[in-house]
Amino acid sequence: MVMEEHHRAMEVLSAITELGIHTSIDDFGTGYASLSYLHQLPSRELKIDKTFVTDMVENEHNMIIVQTIIDLAHNLSMSVVAEGVESEDVLHRLLDFGCDAMQGYHISRPMEASQLGPWLHRWDDQHGLTHQVKLDLAV
Repeated sequence: MVMEEHHRAMEVLSAITELGIHTSIDDFGTGYASLSYLHQLPSRELKIDKTFVTDMVENEHNMIIVQTIIDLAHNLSMSVVAEGVESEDVLHRLLDFGCDAMQGYHISRPMEASQLGPWLHRWDDQHGLTHQVKLDLAV
């Protein structure tokens, strides 16, 4: 939408931001996501597409891309979410790079709300709750 109707999209995103609603740039690095819009959008969060994250430990180019996106976003005062965290190695590498939040099947598969409390306790026992937990809710 931002690419096709830039001015209207900026108006809508600005109005949403003024309401106190935070937005994310999803699937960054693929499709229509453009570097030229990063400084114009009111979004303060960038989500790195899983196509770069999932195999980044085995694929040096993807690892460089992920690290560069994290550095770029932080330099623009944005937080970063990595999608597609499917292994402990990827999780630790993202932590080393300073990634702010992560999501993927290694962390958790989709769950019912009633399962969240027990899952948080298990995660805290295994990894500690030193990092922010972000939830994508399906209604």
